[in-house]
Amino acid sequence: MKTTRHAWWVVYAVCALLALGALAWTTAAVLDLEAAEREATGEAEHQASLRLALWRMDSRIGPYLAREASRPFYEYEPYFPQPLSYTRMLSKIDPGEVLIPSPLLTFDSELFPLHFQVSTEGHWSSPQAPEGNLLDLAQGAGFDGGRIERAGRRLAELRERVEHETLRAAMDRSEGALEALMCGPPDDLVAAEDDGGGPAEWERAGESQLLQNAVELTKRAQSQYLAQDANLEQSRKDVSWLSRARSGVRVGPFVPIWLAPRGPQIGPDLLFLRRVTGGPVELLQGFVGDWDQLASLLRGEIADLFPQASLAPLREATRAEQTGGAHLASFPARLEVARLAAAEIEGFGPARVTLLVSWIAAILALVVVGFTLRASIAFGEQRSRFASTVTHELRTPLTTFRMYSEMLAEGMVAQDKRSEYLETLQHEAARLSWLVENVLAYARLEEGRGRERRETLTLEALVDRVRADLERRAAEAGVELVVDLSDGATAKVATDPEAVAQILFNLVDNACKYGEPPLELGARAAQGRVELWVRDHGAGVPEHLARVVFRPFERGERDPSDPEPGVGLGLALARGLARDLGGELGLEQGEGGACFRLILPGSA
Repeated sequence: MKTTRHAWWVVYAVCALLALGALAWTTAAVLDLEAAEREATGEAEHQASLRLALWRMDSRIGPYLAREASRPFYEYEPYFPQPLSYTRMLSKIDPGEVLIPSPLLTFDSELFPLHFQVSTEGHWSSPQAPEGNLLDLAQGAGFDGGRIERAGRRLAELRERVEHETLRAAMDRSEGALEALMCGPPDDLVAAEDDGGGPAEWERAGESQLLQNAVELTKRAQSQYLAQDANLEQSRKDVSWLSRARSGVRVGPFVPIWLAPRGPQIGPDLLFLRRVTGGPVELLQGFVGDWDQLASLLRGEIADLFPQASLAPLREATRAEQTGGAHLASFPARLEVARLAAAEIEGFGPARVTLLVSWIAAILALVVVGFTLRASIAFGEQRSRFASTVTHELRTPLTTFRMYSEMLAEGMVAQDKRSEYLETLQHEAARLSWLVENVLAYARLEEGRGRERRETLTLEALVDRVRADLERRAAEAGVELVVDLSDGATAKVATDPEAVAQILFNLVDNACKYGEPPLELGARAAQGRVELWVRDHGAGVPEHLARVVFRPFERGERDPSDPEPGVGLGLALARGLARDLGGELGLEQGEGGACFRLILPGSA
């Protein structure tokens, strides 16, 4: 039986470990998924903030670039002729006789400090720095000479830094890039964005964000340059522009160009150029962007989104390598921001609550299964002990009955011995009857069918009902039973006399089997209750057995083949009956042996 019990516990332990291992693996997987989801959510929020920041910056710089794109090409001259002019007397003045100062002559901006144009022969000029007679005219008209002088120095520095052929080559490359951009994003990028199935393919290729950024950048850049075309179209409505447009002059859109540093970088290094062609005109016109002022202006637009953001020039050498990312559409610059850490979950999120509940449920289930297994094993062992002890207890009287009845029936017993044999049969019948009565009484208690009959009587009358049986049982065991009711003989108790008699008989029977004489039966009344006790003067109950003596079919360390009769139900039945009567039965250990004390509620 012990081997079977150990095997069941080994199976339970293995199953419990497997269940906990599976739950631990599930927990780790769920936490990993939660972390991945949190990371993906953080990345999505970061990308959304990044796109918003780029739109803000492009929208902020867009009106400035649109204003420059709408300027007619002739405003890049300090003075230009008015085609139709009249005197106060409404006399027509010949075309070219009246000069109008360019708006750029008085233009002042920290973002775009200098406007210039370069002819095909490599001649540099600026409407903000007139030369020769036009300079005299400007000074005579009261224009700020200091501003003109500063513009002249800037123009000279720019001319020294950039060669004409280098500027035209950069212009050709930028126009080629613009032409490719205006043709739209590659078909595979658009298809990947529109299908909705793109992310899976991008993920497998490892380039999902790169493709998305490329599409986004292309769309925003197209929007910027389409706005330039719209502004150019609006400028053609100017009368003076129409008169020149008839000559076939065409003005292209502005394209940004970064100056290649020559030695230590000095001054601004960002140019916006456009090509003016047709008729007698072949010019490159543009303006200089102050990079420090531009970067400061744009960073201020996104300070609430990315306080520590920075802008870096995106030159042609690196633009080919960085086809995606946080690029501005207005000019080649890259927004550099730190990746924000994923927000930590405050408290317990839904997934963690679910895992916690799962762990609690699993542990409780394992505890319940463990207790159930323990109860089942205990029940099996109890049933086995019951079968063993009852079989042994039944075999002895049945064997005696059969043998003695056969001998008496066949006349094998002498006449003077017949009374002895009949007495033995009577004794075995009483023993068998008491065994069956104990088993049936315990079964009734287990089923909850306790005794309902109550009777009020004194302790002396209660003990007198069972005294003869108790003394006879003690006499059979060869011991003396001392009854002392002096402390509570007249105390009344409302109880079931038969149940109390069965409890006392079982206690005395147990003392006769395992105790030492003399046996004492005492009683007393105190504090609204009565007490009955049975004491022997033997070695007492060992400490390690004191906790199990009231268990059914438990006979301590005694073997079922022990010559002392019994099935281990006496004390269990006695405690069950005591509790059914509203009382309690307990064991008290002392130097004088074992003492079983029965406590019952008193009667008024």
